[in-house]
Amino acid sequence: MEDTHGLQIHTLTDALKEIERFLDWTLSESGVNIHVVPTIETSKRKNCNGWINRGYIGKAADNPLVGVLQPKWTNHAGVPLVELALVAEMLNRPTLDILGTARHECSHLVAIHLGINDVSLGGRHNKRGIPIFESLGLEVIGLDDKGKPIDKSLGYGLTKMSDALTADVLEHFKPNEKAFDVFRTPIIRANRLRRSCVKR
Repeated sequence: MEDTHGLQIHTLTDALKEIERFLDWTLSESGVNIHVVPTIETSKRKNCNGWINRGYIGKAADNPLVGVLQPKWTNHAGVPLVELALVAEMLNRPTLDILGTARHECSHLVAIHLGINDVSLGGRHNKRGIPIFESLGLEVIGLDDKGKPIDKSLGYGLTKMSDALTADVLEHFKPNEKAFDVFRTPIIRANRLRRSCVKR
């Protein structure tokens, strides 16, 4: 039967299912025991591809062993859920880049599990996260000749999948290239147009 009303729904379900499948593939044997809810959201932060929201506030907000728990997500059983968000505007990238972001965020789940404070409230990644990145097949990039971060605000947070991990993902995970067909259009902020005064 033909659709006569013209409504066509473009769902994010495929993207979320692929993210969930990748999280499971990445962490199923890691021993990480954390309740996670993957989301797709927009971000006001420049060059942000994703984040983990642990739901802790206070000076040690990013350390699950200290601070006050105020989860952003929970369920009807009252279980606090850690939010793993991918940025909607960044879903227009190649699938492997999107999965690389998800893998990066998985490293923060490992850090939470281990009680390691690897990121400041402002988003600056410290050196404590480097061994976790490397254990997940990620390489830290964006460093100068002395091994210091070029972008001081981000710290050691720029990562990419290693060649070995990329090959493993392609061979064993087998990404669904069609899963990320829908993405939010990036906002282009035009300079304010100045009104010209025309004398008549």
